[in-house]
Amino acid sequence: MNTSKSGKDYAFIFCTADYSNGWTDLNETKTAIIDLKSELSDNYNFQVEVFNDLKLAELKNNLAEINSRNFSDKDQVLFFFTGHGYYKPESDNGYLIPSDGQSKWDYGDGWLSYAKLREYLSDNKAGHLLVAFDACHSGSFGKRTMGKPSATPWEKDADCNDIKRSSLRHVSRLFFSSGNKTERVPIQSEFLKRWLQCLKDYPKEKKFVVTDDDLREYINSVTSSSPIDGDFTGHTSSGKFVFIHKNACELITTPSQVADSTHWAGVQLERTALKANEHIELYGKCLHYEYALTILNGDDTGRYAISGQMVSCERKGDKPNQSNIFYMSSTEVTVKEFKLFIDSSGYQTYAGEEGSSGSQCYCEGDDELVWTENVNWRHDSYGKLLQPLQYDYPVVHISWYDAIAYCNWRSELDSLTPVYTITDKKIIWSRKANGYRLPTIDEWKLLADGPEKNGMWGGANDRTSRNKFINQMSDQDTFPALAPVGSFFANGYGMADMLGNVSEWCWDQVVDTDLCDSKEEPNFYGARVTGQSGYCRVHLGGDWSEQDLHLYQKEAEKANHPLYRSGRIGFRIARNKN
Repeated sequence: MNTSKSGKDYAFIFCTADYSNGWTDLNETKTAIIDLKSELSDNYNFQVEVFNDLKLAELKNNLAEINSRNFSDKDQVLFFFTGHGYYKPESDNGYLIPSDGQSKWDYGDGWLSYAKLREYLSDNKAGHLLVAFDACHSGSFGKRTMGKPSATPWEKDADCNDIKRSSLRHVSRLFFSSGNKTERVPIQSEFLKRWLQCLKDYPKEKKFVVTDDDLREYINSVTSSSPIDGDFTGHTSSGKFVFIHKNACELITTPSQVADSTHWAGVQLERTALKANEHIELYGKCLHYEYALTILNGDDTGRYAISGQMVSCERKGDKPNQSNIFYMSSTEVTVKEFKLFIDSSGYQTYAGEEGSSGSQCYCEGDDELVWTENVNWRHDSYGKLLQPLQYDYPVVHISWYDAIAYCNWRSELDSLTPVYTITDKKIIWSRKANGYRLPTIDEWKLLADGPEKNGMWGGANDRTSRNKFINQMSDQDTFPALAPVGSFFANGYGMADMLGNVSEWCWDQVVDTDLCDSKEEPNFYGARVTGQSGYCRVHLGGDWSEQDLHLYQKEAEKANHPLYRSGRIGFRIARNKN
């Protein structure tokens, strides 16, 4: 299949490492630039040109020549600049230093101001520009983006042709810088390292389209400086920039390919050497072979904690002398697990759909939960985008319906019978099915009590030791908000985080018109809500923002509209033995 878009992708890399007028040489960057060129050209089909150590006149001439080319509105052009930079706070101007730039301030003479560079780049005819700066003080280039990243169109529909069309729909003028306008950055570039890491990691996860939002996740994990991003002249609000891997449109059609893909999803969930070895034995040198080897050899740097073991428990049946064995996960579902669900199914959560009011979170400066647009499962309780190393947190900003959809997907993944039949928003529970589901109130409380029969303290013997078991509003633990699942002691049944951390959706519904009759704007819960009022779904256990005295008492048996979501509610899964 021809994987090229109707437009073409270009990259122009300007690397200044050798200086003639007193600036420190930056030879360390040359090797990384070679790696970036190879990655873009070999794996992402970019036409790459590298310009080394240009003088000011040469830099201007090359930029003018590039702008004279007949780019189309469907072409993507990446400009990557690396070298020294300078910032003049009195005039709030920043400068890029060419190879012949003077070492001392002379009213910017011999340097290229970011304002002037912005003019050069704005003249480019391509429909999509991404400009990157690995230079000191480069944050002064453009307008910083304050909003949260929006969901990309292909998260909903993974069809290859739609990916291509969606990436070209709106004009984009975006930039990334390795630091803010007042900041010097280290010679050993962590910024460039994160770029390469992102472009190389995503195909290993069988994700072949890397967006500017994906890059942002990696770049924001830089610790040696404070990277920023934004847009500049000509950008439209929905404009995107994408890197489409050469394998993006590879079809999976044969039964063996389908089986390979399904088994690999299980490897991604467990990330154990045993499971990776099993995959290699079954499918040999398949698309996942190299990544399976990294897991097998213990080199999987992306390995995150997943929900714990399924703990078994026996409950009384509906009839005399009847008992039923069920299982419940020992921790909440993590961001990592939920991400796999989204990536493999194309499901879109209610917080992420077009026209949605997002989710409730604690925004900076607010003591109360507020509805915030563009906040979804990728964010923490404060609406901040989670970094990959935080993917072992419990997933939040999830509606009850989203949790139901995850349960059915997970059932199919593990070759179990899905529990729920979903028709519009009518959910029917097939009680004989052996797939994953949400626990009932009775099941949840049975395991929360533990053998200690003291659910008040989440497994602790008394209040004095509760902070070893409960993530709550307290100065006695090390987590200001969410904690990675399983960070606290489990109760005697092996159940962790039953109290605190996040409140957890359950199956049960209650009638409560005060909570469920939405009187806010029509899109308050999402565009898909129609005629939903008068009933709520229960969530139990309280969360990190509450005190322990309220976690297990009646106040903690809360209920909300099934389309409600916030940074305080997640879920865990259960299933029947047979």
